[in-house]
Amino acid sequence: MRDVEGDNATIITFLLLLALLELHPLVSLFTDSVLALKVLEHRMTIWFLSLVWHGLAIVMIFVLLKMKHSASQFRGTLASYFGVFVLFQLVGVLLQLLDRGTVPSVIPTVLLFVWLSWSCCVFGYVFGSAFSIKFYQGLVVAFLVNTVSYVIAFVVIGPIISDEILTIVRQEVGS
Repeated sequence: MRDVEGDNATIITFLLLLALLELHPLVSLFTDSVLALKVLEHRMTIWFLSLVWHGLAIVMIFVLLKMKHSASQFRGTLASYFGVFVLFQLVGVLLQLLDRGTVPSVIPTVLLFVWLSWSCCVFGYVFGSAFSIKFYQGLVVAFLVNTVSYVIAFVVIGPIISDEILTIVRQEVGS
């Protein structure tokens, strides 16, 4: 990770791939869920939310690297960070290809849990290497960068999200 240079073409390619893959959000894994089907009707809003989320993550990564006096690793960190996200989304697409009729319903759930755990570990490794910190500290940084950037993005995009999605989510959480 420390040796990754991350040229502009790689970063732009990963960003474009991620933007395309984000058009098919993770919630589509649960096509048997009424909530998932309703949320998929608002795919563009979700896509815009993910773009703002990743944009904020870029800013946070830059600021953290600058504070750590490791700004020279910014491009390599971005290439690794977005490469993991692209891989994460591709695995999600592959999980969707599972034939739900022949596979017991618990298997996709277990695969999703393993997939999420694996991605957290990879992000922890990326941040641990980028900031020259221990793996568990990298996990914490990865969690904070992704959570904080997502929450801020949701606060910014929240007013744009239609009342229908918010009503659906409230009904689903309430039941």
